Amino acid sequence: MFEKILIAEDFSNDNYAVKKIVEELNISHIDQAYYCDDAISKIRNSFSNNLPYELLITDLSFKNNQEHIAIVSGEELIKVVKEEFPDLKIIVCSTEDRQHIINSFFEKYNIDAFITKDKDYIKELKKAIEDVYENKIYIYTNKSQKGGLFEFTNNDLELVRLLSVGMNVPEISVKFKTEKVYPNSESYLNKRLVKIRQHAGATTTLHLLTLFSDWHLI
Repeated sequence: MFEKILIAEDFSNDNYAVKKIVEELNISHIDQAYYCDDAISKIRNSFSNNLPYELLITDLSFKNNQEHIAIVSGEELIKVVKEEFPDLKIIVCSTEDRQHIINSFFEKYNIDAFITKDKDYIKELKKAIEDVYENKIYIYTNKSQKGGLFEFTNNDLELVRLLSVGMNVPEISVKFKTEKVYPNSESYLNKRLVKIRQHAGATTTLHLLTLFSDWHLI
C-alpha cells in the first residue's frame, strides 16, 4: 500500500472524512493542504528531500481566501503536478459528474481515478486507492449508480481501431506520441484498455474487437 500521500481539500469536513478513510488503509504518512499553492509547495519539497508523495487526492474547487494565489483550481494543480512530477498518481474527488469532463481529465492529465462526490463517495474512495495502488484506473460517478453509460472517447475508439488493424500497445503509444495525442504512455493505454474491456463486457481484447465491430464502432 502507499506509504505517503497528500490530501488537497479546502472543505474541512471532507478533508477529515478523506483522512479518516485513508487511515483505515494503514497509510503511515498523510499530509493535508487546504489550498493549491500549499499543495504544490509540499509536493515540490517532498521530491527535493527525496521523500516524495506517492499519491495526491484532490478536489477541483477551492475557496481562494489567501492573497497572491498562483494556482486557483484543482485542475491547474493537476496540470502543474503532471508537468513536474508525471509519475505521481492522482485521484480526483469532485462534485463534477459530467462524463465528458471526467473523461477529459484522463485524456489530458493521465489521472488514475475520478470519484464524483455523493453520499457514498468516501466508501468508493477506499476502493479507488486500492485499485490505483495496483495500477488500475477507477471511475465512480452518480450516473454509474443510475444505469448511466460509460462513454467511449475518440481516443478510445482510435486505440481499439489500431488494435484491430494489427498494431500493439507499444506501437500505438509511439504513434500517439508522434501525432501528439495525449495521454500516450504505454502504461496509460494498457490501463485504459482494461477499463474499455470492462465497460464493453469483453473478456479478452479479441472479444472487444468483435464487439466493437458488431457495434460498428470500428
